[in-house]
Amino acid sequence: MQRSIFYLWTTFSSYMIGIGVYILILKYLGEPLTSSGISRLIFWTLPTYLCILLGLFLLIIVLLRSINKYTLWLQTLLFIAASLLPASVVPILSGAGVIFEASFLLSSEGLLFMTAFVTTAVLFSYGIWIALNHKGRRAYWIVTASLVLIMFIV
Repeated sequence: MQRSIFYLWTTFSSYMIGIGVYILILKYLGEPLTSSGISRLIFWTLPTYLCILLGLFLLIIVLLRSINKYTLWLQTLLFIAASLLPASVVPILSGAGVIFEASFLLSSEGLLFMTAFVTTAVLFSYGIWIALNHKGRRAYWIVTASLVLIMFIV
């Protein structure tokens, strides 16, 4: 039960921190999102995170464990590479384009989505690594809870 809760927390916190990074970058650039903008952002990114990215993460973990090459760094690099796919799917959900447009991924908006999904990938990778190795859970809880709270406050 405790392990399942940790997996759920890792899933939730990594997504929320990734979205928070997106929002903070826009705020830093002087273009803060309104509440309706945040709602649209979640509407565009949550389905791709839950349906595409988490599935890719699971496949990567299974693949790495099956070939006995399961290391934190390799897992993280593959998670980061996998995060390009949901970033390229966002234009479809927003009604602005088609899948796999390289020009979107290199645009300022595409780079923001890639930053959000890469942040999510790094945090998720570290959280899953901790869950599987049973070390550092309390520190992960504290750090990610603090980051999620900071994202809500700022």
